[in-house]
Amino acid sequence: MHTLYAIADTIWKTAKWVWTGIVIVILVGATATLLTQDPTTASGSAFFQGISGIHKWLHQLGEVQKITIGGIIFLVLLAFASGFFTVIFKRYGPQSTPPEVQAVFEYIKADIEAKTRKEDALQEEKKEALTQYLQIVEEANKYIRPRGFAQVSQEVVFADVPLDETFVAMQVVADEPVYDAPDEQKRQFDAMRQRTDLSNEDREAHLQRLHVIWRSQLKWDVEKEKMQQPLLLTEVLQYFTPTTPAAVLLGGPGSGKTSFLRWLTLHMARACLSYGRYSLPHGLARPQVPILVQMKVYTERLEKESITLKQYLITQWNRFHPNLAAKLLDELAQGHCIVLFDNLDAEASATIHRHILDVIDEFITSFSSADPNIYNRFIIASRITDNESEAFSRYMHYTLLDLDDQRIDQMLTNWCRALAHYRTQSANGMQPLTQTEAAAADMEGTKKQAQLSNIIRSNHSLMRLASNPMALAMMVILRASGRDLPLQRIELYQMITRTLLDTWNRESGRKAFTGDELLLVEQLLSNLAYQLQGSDDMLTTYDMAVITRQTLASFYQVQPGEVSESEITKFIEAMRRSSGLIVEGGEDLFYFSNSSFQQYFAGMYLLHMPQEELNQFVVRNYRAADWREPLLLMMMHKSRQIYLRRLVHRPASTAPLWQPHTQPLPRLKPEERASGLLTIIKEQQLTRQEVEELLRACTDTRPLPANKQRELGIDTVQKVAWRVLEQPFILPEETFNMLLEALDASEASLCEGAIMILQHSKFLPQDIQQRAVQKIQQILLDDTIYHQFSKMSYFEILRLYNTLFKSLKALVDRSQGNVSNSP
Repeated sequence: MHTLYAIADTIWKTAKWVWTGIVIVILVGATATLLTQDPTTASGSAFFQGISGIHKWLHQLGEVQKITIGGIIFLVLLAFASGFFTVIFKRYGPQSTPPEVQAVFEYIKADIEAKTRKEDALQEEKKEALTQYLQIVEEANKYIRPRGFAQVSQEVVFADVPLDETFVAMQVVADEPVYDAPDEQKRQFDAMRQRTDLSNEDREAHLQRLHVIWRSQLKWDVEKEKMQQPLLLTEVLQYFTPTTPAAVLLGGPGSGKTSFLRWLTLHMARACLSYGRYSLPHGLARPQVPILVQMKVYTERLEKESITLKQYLITQWNRFHPNLAAKLLDELAQGHCIVLFDNLDAEASATIHRHILDVIDEFITSFSSADPNIYNRFIIASRITDNESEAFSRYMHYTLLDLDDQRIDQMLTNWCRALAHYRTQSANGMQPLTQTEAAAADMEGTKKQAQLSNIIRSNHSLMRLASNPMALAMMVILRASGRDLPLQRIELYQMITRTLLDTWNRESGRKAFTGDELLLVEQLLSNLAYQLQGSDDMLTTYDMAVITRQTLASFYQVQPGEVSESEITKFIEAMRRSSGLIVEGGEDLFYFSNSSFQQYFAGMYLLHMPQEELNQFVVRNYRAADWREPLLLMMMHKSRQIYLRRLVHRPASTAPLWQPHTQPLPRLKPEERASGLLTIIKEQQLTRQEVEELLRACTDTRPLPANKQRELGIDTVQKVAWRVLEQPFILPEETFNMLLEALDASEASLCEGAIMILQHSKFLPQDIQQRAVQKIQQILLDDTIYHQFSKMSYFEILRLYNTLFKSLKALVDRSQGNVSNSP
């Protein structure tokens, strides 16, 4: 009945308004008709005339009109019936609500509205929390802060440079290497092919050994190598799918893993903040909320308590904002995130490391989606040495390649320009640069890049190091700090090795070695390098164990037999995993990850040789190609020690200052002296006076006028003299003894100038050559030489040792007829 009443009530409410309108229209029409009729005739017969008219009209209607009128009549009756039904059954209609019930209804309504407002406010707070998080993430990853590099000198300036401006997209191959340093293996293979000091039979035997080892153990297949074409690191994300939403990024120390994750985080944060107005770099696909997870902090927490990765992340997120965890979990549940796991190689026990791999895998599985359009993506960064082949086996593995020539130039350009901008801003109180200032800084950066690029490419050791992004960045920083590369490259090696052995380990959560143990590691690396430098083979596991046992016994002053096998194995493994300096290159084979490190540590081994033993070694090996760089590095380090000794020791005596035997020349202006020096280049035979003028010019550090500097591309008189001294001349016989006497001068520049003249002399008597060689050896090997050169700077010592060593080899080669007399 309630339903019937509701239907009838609805019809009646609708019909009464419709018929009311129709009646009003009819009444208006009838009224208008009556008003137009004659009053005398309309009063008596109007009613009957109307009835008659209706009767006639009905007879004239057709079937359609009759049906229509019938329908109207039916609707009229339905309306009256609905009204009647509504009146009779009114008790079934809605009853008035009691006040107490109405109060309950209003309370419920108000509660619903309050909850709606609260939910809206919570959503706004979550949105605000995400915005604040993204802003913090963007700011945290905006700059590269190279303070993690080891500080070997207070004079080295570490500047914060924009990450986006310095980033270079490296190349990767879709592969999982079996051993630590695949790129170095290929370099060794190529270097062996170029060996000219071996017979064809010996060289082929070595090549065959390397070829057999690497083909069988590294799955080195020609067809596979053709298929594995390198691709840009930024394109890796394009290969993710809902079924394979994760990838493992492998690389050695300093190869660029962390920089890529931070760069990716930076751009994703910017894209999410812009709400579609920011275009991501090519290859990054759709914007996603970035979540960069530092696994070293999680590892530290696991060592103290049992905590899941999700619980750890919630704790970390709540530090940003109380509503951030809920928002990020929502975003993860909806497939809107890209999760980046960094520092997977943090120091941990085998049990914890295995647990970490499991929880990452479980986390990825928990937040994976089958939706082909919306799903989370995950990247796991790890060192090659810490990768376990069975871990994440269902995901793609990508291995970072070394920088090629093109990317070396691009990275140099980016860094040099960024540092030029920083210096200009620093001079202006860190104010934003104007367009003119920025253009000038770009020009200065391009100029610095060209200079440094030429320096690196002219030195094989620096070029090998430049393939590593971290090492290349250090070169730029040292160069910008006023270091002369390659002359002062010893500081570069010290910075790189200390960073790898110590600074980065501490920052990434590794606690591999403490203070004294660092000295032990460097000593062991020196012993290994000396063994490798003097051999054509790699070190076997047995060789590593023997050398490590002897080093540990010597360092701790115990008998070799007291060092256990487990200590040896543990120490070798910690050194290999923590620094990446010594790597496993095949089954039972070890070598340095970069041959430049081997040369550096071999030089450090020579530095600690007893003096007499070192003297004999230098005499035997200074002409050997393999030992040239280690000997030079040893001399550079030796020059640093000499300089430091000179600072703390007052010289007991000094060598006499060399004086010319002829009348002193008039004091010339810098440009006049430079012009006079340049005319000497055209001469074949020098006079005694010209030789003396060349020696004087070697000590003349006065700057040239600006126009002369632009003309010559040289800024001082001394540098003009160095250029002239590179030319071959015929010397008068009476100048030979004078030049030998100049080698005993107390000014390093005089000594260097004299030896360069002797070295480039077209004709030099045998006895003069021998006396010059003896004097050079005495200077190079004498630990008390700082008494002689009491006034020279550290840079002068470095340059002097470099020149003396090169001249020594040139003079001996000449005396034995191995090279021509021309330079």
